[in-house]
Amino acid sequence: MDRYTLHVHTVPGGYAGTADEFPDLTATAPGWKVAYRGIEAMVDTAVSELTALGQPVPPVTPPPHPLLGNDPAPYERREDRVTYELHRAVARKLLTDPALIVALIPGNIAKIRRAVNGPLPQRWLDTWAAAADSGVEDLIELMLGHDQEAKELRQNTPFAGALTQDERITAILRAGAKPDAVVS
Repeated sequence: MDRYTLHVHTVPGGYAGTADEFPDLTATAPGWKVAYRGIEAMVDTAVSELTALGQPVPPVTPPPHPLLGNDPAPYERREDRVTYELHRAVARKLLTDPALIVALIPGNIAKIRRAVNGPLPQRWLDTWAAAADSGVEDLIELMLGHDQEAKELRQNTPFAGALTQDERITAILRAGAKPDAVVS
């Protein structure tokens, strides 16, 4: 058979790819797991291996960004689902107009800093500021993380004003909550 396919699919924590019908590749990398930003390296490796084996290289379509999926927010508590969906909506806007969303962060952080006391909230704000300075992908990873820190950060968000009321309602409905049950 002279047709080869590189399969790439999403898994929790990143992307997994398998080399299907590539005996040499499957033996050395039966279950690649790479972070989202590392997927290009995985594809480049597969293309290099195919070329070295003298095999034709199939067209490779990059996977969609994980935010564009329709998977439900992965939390039992309504509050966690709502904050996740609100941040997913902000992240989608961040992908289309990063300058607009990133521009909101410094002013919102300054307002929040004046209103909170204690080292923990200040650390959360420092984390948001650092992520905003490091780039869109880092910011999105932080916004949509599944660990406890990400959940706490979403409760102390610098994205006020990023969503319209309709976008907020849509996100809240996606989370399975009533729109009037959440206070801005």
